Amino acid sequence: MIRTLGIDLASQPKDTAACVIEWGGPVPRTLPALEFLGGDRLDDACLLDLIQHEGIGRIAIDAPFGWPAEFVDAITIWQNQQEWPVPPGDPARQQARLVLRETDREVHRATGLSMDPDAIRTGKWPLSVSTDKLGITAMRCMRLLAEVQRREDRQIDRSGNDRIIEVYPDATLREWGCWPSAWDVHPRRGYKGTKAIHLEGRRELMSALVEKAPWLGRDSQLQERCVASDDELDALVSALMARVADQGNVQGVGDSARARLEGWICLPQPGSLSTTAD
Repeated sequence: MIRTLGIDLASQPKDTAACVIEWGGPVPRTLPALEFLGGDRLDDACLLDLIQHEGIGRIAIDAPFGWPAEFVDAITIWQNQQEWPVPPGDPARQQARLVLRETDREVHRATGLSMDPDAIRTGKWPLSVSTDKLGITAMRCMRLLAEVQRREDRQIDRSGNDRIIEVYPDATLREWGCWPSAWDVHPRRGYKGTKAIHLEGRRELMSALVEKAPWLGRDSQLQERCVASDDELDALVSALMARVADQGNVQGVGDSARARLEGWICLPQPGSLSTTAD
């Protein structure tokens, strides 16, 4: 039995979600990670138990695995020399190197492409791990990855060539063709939040997922959880993406040395969702 684990990581356990999918039976089976493990909260100890569980294979985590290399260098220079590498008045592009990783720029490029010349497809910019609140979640992620490395006495390959990979559900949904094009025209549309419009957005996304992977439609409880919570939906997409990575249906890595240093968001090949149950 093959099992993949998807973790929608947050800075606090109450906002963290995780999903386990069992593959290899007549129909894949999904279940909340706490039900699989028998725990009561997704704190660090529970997540580490899940990550190191002998029954879990590939693991996909929705959280950054590193910071922009130029940002780390700038902080080090400031700490040691009280100098800043970007002088006043310099082009914004130089400052941007401190804000976004190479993988963030690749996500924007990839999600902005379309084979359909009439399609409206706007590239998605991930949040900055160095300047947004996402940095708090990243710190928790590094804490977990460092402990895994200590326990397993090895270094995790953060470029995506590892049992543990970095994913970004928003971009994954776009690459799978599940993202409604109307949402790019109306920025208030989406699936993150608790308002009625966000619940409706999650229903749309679940319908799109079920259309491409019909076996998901057999689990009404799963659909209810994902409509009720964007965290649960992101955990499901992450677990699905772990399966896609297992099957080798991921897009290539750009600068592999930089990816190992900064982390790399694994993006799926178009159409890969439909083959996950194979």
